Amino acid sequence: PVLDLSNTMPKNEFSPFADGYVRPEVPVPKVDVCRSFPCRTLDTAADVFACARRIAAAVNGNARTVGFPDIFIGGGMKSGTTSRFEWLQAHPEVAKQETKETHFFTTNRTAREAVDFLTRQLSWQHLCKSRFKLASLEATAGGAGFPLQYRAANPALRAVLVLREPLTRTISELQHRATSYFRGDRPECLRRLFLQQCLYDLKTFSGFKTSHYGAIVQQWLHSFPRDQLMVARFEDMVARPATFYADMLRFAGLSPFDPGLSFFRAANSGRSSEERPYNMTTAGFSSLVNDFGSDMTLLNSLMQGDFVAPWRAHHRAQLQQCRSHADECYIFLSGTPDFSAKLTVRTPKEVTQVGLQSKCKSLINALGKQGTFNTV
Repeated sequence: PVLDLSNTMPKNEFSPFADGYVRPEVPVPKVDVCRSFPCRTLDTAADVFACARRIAAAVNGNARTVGFPDIFIGGGMKSGTTSRFEWLQAHPEVAKQETKETHFFTTNRTAREAVDFLTRQLSWQHLCKSRFKLASLEATAGGAGFPLQYRAANPALRAVLVLREPLTRTISELQHRATSYFRGDRPECLRRLFLQQCLYDLKTFSGFKTSHYGAIVQQWLHSFPRDQLMVARFEDMVARPATFYADMLRFAGLSPFDPGLSFFRAANSGRSSEERPYNMTTAGFSSLVNDFGSDMTLLNSLMQGDFVAPWRAHHRAQLQQCRSHADECYIFLSGTPDFSAKLTVRTPKEVTQVGLQSKCKSLINALGKQGTFNTV
């Protein structure tokens, strides 16, 4: 559509991008806003986003509040970000995007970078041709720590934060990074020690801070109204994915959609590497759990009900299992299949058997995919 874009810029809108207030500049009027993005000559990233929001409202006829992005998915690495991204991408009212984690909002950006983000990563032309009826999506796992940047881009943003039991999430991220050494992002302890030994060094690992959710949720509630923030437990999402999906669609203002149970199973697979146990002393496990204690109390005070109760129950069950093994723990990660059954393991031999069975399954699956053999 060709629009007269006079008076599309806001005045005196505070922005952490601009380190002050945005300028009330107006783009050149009467242009085809789908073919030629009209907000290229502005000074700051906040200016560009504000300009884009008002153009989208004009094209859309104010049928809905449009922002860029409309929906944010976060909560930390290894908390189901990929699953939620795939589930929302399957919805007919969500624009298809090639890039899941843009990392755009995790640092300060220039106006030129904002233009590139909107036109390429969020596919401005595609959104515009739909008259902005399609919702845009951003799913950077580490973006949960930057609510002010998201607010500057879209004050009407809907944010979905899924939180995993903090020690489990930290260990899972450490394991993930251990297998990504070729990308050069291994934690420092992994350059010196084995993965198991790094468990004792978690407090110096950057992912340890990411698992302090109370401080993160508090920042979001300072930046957005509570009704624009959905906070859920990862363990609940894994146990009841269809229910979680329906709740997420309702929160995001999307129509009900049923992709089928097989879709959820497919998106929720591939965690066999997390089914094996980790070794740690009882004192080491208790120390790490205690480090999360005050933050979990803060999170509980911010949420309705006893949000962290399942996590505390998980810690108690683990400690009971540890004490039954002469002060040696076999740590299983929460949110993995048949977690409760794993806590009934009683001997080191049985723990070893569980780990070997998991490794054998992974090997058999890998060989099967390569066509090495068909039967075992």
